[in-house]
Amino acid sequence: MTERYFVTGGTGSLGSKLVKHLLATTDDIVVCYSRDPHKQNRLLTETNNNPNLRCVIGDIRDKDRLWWWMRGATAVAHCAALKHVDIGEYNSSEYESTNIVGSRNVMETAVKLGVQKAIIISSDKSVAAANLYGRTKAVAERSWIRFNTEARGKTLLSALRYGNVFDSQGNVVQVWKERLQKGLPIIVREPDPTRFICFLRWGVKWIVDVLATMRGGEVFVPCNLRTLSIHTLAKQFSPEDQWQRLLLGSGEKQHEVLLAPEEVPDTVQVGHFWVVNPLDHQWKYEKWVGAPVDISQVSSATAPRMPVGEFLVQLEGKG
Repeated sequence: MTERYFVTGGTGSLGSKLVKHLLATTDDIVVCYSRDPHKQNRLLTETNNNPNLRCVIGDIRDKDRLWWWMRGATAVAHCAALKHVDIGEYNSSEYESTNIVGSRNVMETAVKLGVQKAIIISSDKSVAAANLYGRTKAVAERSWIRFNTEARGKTLLSALRYGNVFDSQGNVVQVWKERLQKGLPIIVREPDPTRFICFLRWGVKWIVDVLATMRGGEVFVPCNLRTLSIHTLAKQFSPEDQWQRLLLGSGEKQHEVLLAPEEVPDTVQVGHFWVVNPLDHQWKYEKWVGAPVDISQVSSATAPRMPVGEFLVQLEGKG
């Protein structure tokens, strides 16, 4: 049976990678729903105008447009979001409209149309959120999970939460290289931040795995992720005495966490995921069973570090 995937934010860093993967590995129809016609045209070129690709200009804030183009979809991957932490602090209404209201539009439309499965891409910044971006993602993630009570099994809704994606557009390495090319010092934050390491190709694999195994109502978090000291990475690009040192930005954390303390008792390790079981007793749900969480791996301050050399190989897509 031919599937029909509906990918919001389908021309973004993650969305476009997912669209290309689905077109390359399946014979299914893939609907790329995004706002940028120029990026859509580039995606069509990069996929050789694949006949299974449908590029649709649309905004997740537009519920009517979502309903029209989501019809017939069997699975939804909700990748669209406003993500820049600093910009979010000064554009709160825009972030709320897209990340919260837009996400609600996507999940409500999926349920009304009887889509089989729908997954939202969340962030480690939603845990103990310290900035507006993280808080909007926390609300979106929680609302998405809770909506299983309204869907009543008609549509399964789950979340995938993970850390910093180092090969996405505007990543720190890209920014540093651009500054060095202009003869400017790289900007390094103080005190030394640590971050969980993720790459786009990993995110695509996780999405595919979650869509294949989800029961609805759970949050999937990749476990055994390694971390990186930003200062250690910065030394590969510029001597320390040439850095422009700034304090952490508004709402930025020194260390990230993948699970809230309250979630740990209801979380089990299954394969390469931690699975956060839902607490809502109104939703009939068969809980996941597995190994307990290794607390030392929850925070980027204590989780194992990835050697910088290995990181740079992975960043080039060779690992």
